[in-house]
Amino acid sequence: MIELAARHPATVAGVVLVDGGFIDLQSKPGATWESISAQLTPPALAGIPSAAMHAYMQQAHANWSAAGVQHQLANFETLADGTIRPWLTLERQMLIVRAPWEQRVCELYSQVSAPVMLLAADSTAEDPKRLVQKRAEVAAASALLPHCQVHWFADTDHDIHVQRPQETAALVLQAFTAGFFAA
Repeated sequence: MIELAARHPATVAGVVLVDGGFIDLQSKPGATWESISAQLTPPALAGIPSAAMHAYMQQAHANWSAAGVQHQLANFETLADGTIRPWLTLERQMLIVRAPWEQRVCELYSQVSAPVMLLAADSTAEDPKRLVQKRAEVAAASALLPHCQVHWFADTDHDIHVQRPQETAALVLQAFTAGFFAA
C-alpha cells in the first residue's frame, strides 16, 4: 500500500497499515533472502484434519472471538476427507513474502503525501529483541512519513483486525470523522 501511495498519490486518499508496511527486511543484520524466506515460509498445513486445526486455532488464540477463529479458518479449503488445504498456494504465498524483501519502504516514505495511520501490535509473547526493533521501525516510519498517526495495540498479536476488530474499526472511523484522511 505504501508503494501505491508513493507512486500514484492522486489515487490514494489515505493509508491504514495493520502491523506491517514499516519493515525493511534487507536492513536486518546479516539478512539474506535465503534466511528471510526460511523464517517466513509457513508450515505445511495441508492434510491436517479440519477439527484439529480449529482446536489449534482456539488454543493458540484463546483471546480471539469464535468469529475471529472462523475467519482465519476460512483461509483453508476443507476437503471431502475432512482435512484442510490452504487456499493460497505456497508458491503464491512466497511471492507475497518476497515483495517486502525487494521493497525498500524507507525509501518510499518521503514520496507519500497521503495521511498514514499505522496500527502496530505489541505482543507480550513477541521476542523482546524483535519488539525493540519493531518499535524502532515504527518510530522511523512515523518520523519519515509526512502525515502519520501511530496506534499501538497492547497484548495483541499480528492479526490486530481479527483479534480486536471493533477497536480497529473504531480507530479508522474516528480518523475519518475527525478529518485525518482529508488532510
